Amino acid sequence: MIITSLNQMLSKLRNSNLSNFIENIELGNYDSTTKIMNAIIDKESEIFMKIGGSIFAFNARTMLAARDVVSAKFESLGIAIPLLSNKNTISDAARILNFYGIHVIPISENNLIVGKITARRIIHAIRDIVVQNQVKNIFASSLMTPSPVVIESEDSISTARSIMRKKKIDHLPVVKENKLSGIITSSDILRIMLPDMKQGKKSYALDNIQSRFDIKVSGITNNNVIFSDIDDSLITVLDSIIKNNSTYCIVKSGEEIQGIITYRDIISLIGDKIDEQIPVFIIGLPHDPLNAELAKSKFKNSITFLKRINPDLKQAKCRIKVREARNSTKRYEVEVVVRANDMTYAYTKTDFNLIRIFDKMSDSLKKIMAHKASSRHRNSKRFVDNELVY
Repeated sequence: MIITSLNQMLSKLRNSNLSNFIENIELGNYDSTTKIMNAIIDKESEIFMKIGGSIFAFNARTMLAARDVVSAKFESLGIAIPLLSNKNTISDAARILNFYGIHVIPISENNLIVGKITARRIIHAIRDIVVQNQVKNIFASSLMTPSPVVIESEDSISTARSIMRKKKIDHLPVVKENKLSGIITSSDILRIMLPDMKQGKKSYALDNIQSRFDIKVSGITNNNVIFSDIDDSLITVLDSIIKNNSTYCIVKSGEEIQGIITYRDIISLIGDKIDEQIPVFIIGLPHDPLNAELAKSKFKNSITFLKRINPDLKQAKCRIKVREARNSTKRYEVEVVVRANDMTYAYTKTDFNLIRIFDKMSDSLKKIMAHKASSRHRNSKRFVDNELVY
């Protein structure tokens, strides 16, 4: 019950008021998509704009959807996000960070933006608690998202962009001859998309953006990869990410990629714990109380049932994301990872009905685990309708 112990250690942080974590923030005032992209690259973070009565977040991942940088309407490339007040808790912040896939949330007071809370600040706080309590028996393998999507070094940047857009990810490990050779991020692709030929220290001597997309991934790969061994401790992983000012850590075993740890994986440690017998966490519960309680109940009941099928069940995590459709309806994306001693079960599903997702998930995981004995030779078994996010 190591993860359970860590959850108890983090309970004070989870319920902490945001007032001690607020940092300064500047709202942008941009009149073109190009200026927004340049600001994202310069600040190496999300930027925020007030559009109408809402605050919109823009980051490298959302901007990848722009087909024509010059003519794109930037309102369609941002995410309308809820605001927090200094009366909210770190748990509230963690829920929104994971729910919307962002690293920063503005804080408001009397309808004015007074600051921000960042994922990095929360991760520093988690690291301090882990160090203070001398947590040494939680390893990278317990935190990572397993089997990350990778790209070959000879593939094109266009392919990398398509993968990031389809999978909704910011980090793409690059492999050559089945070995990790580097990594590219959504920010690297964003630089390619800018009309200006020179971005920072990088220059692309080509006449048009489409030609740049034809460049091999190896041309923009960052070879200085942040990585850890699968048996490295949580402290080692957190120290590596913080020291290198990184948003990720590749987990390896020898030369083989085992997983990836991103801000999302770390922030999920602050998730709502919904079961006392098994470490069961859920991130991104909808604001609608009825849907939230139904989702929690169905997930908890499913895991309790699975525990009876497989007593070796050790941990279960669920992430819920929501996308606003054009007709204002909500499309939910649910990712579930269930860990046992000998296997990792992963399930993702997209649907307009959140409860229907949990019903289908329960049926699928029951079938998978019922046939556990016949599939012990595999390291993991994955049934995916929509790819994992990391």
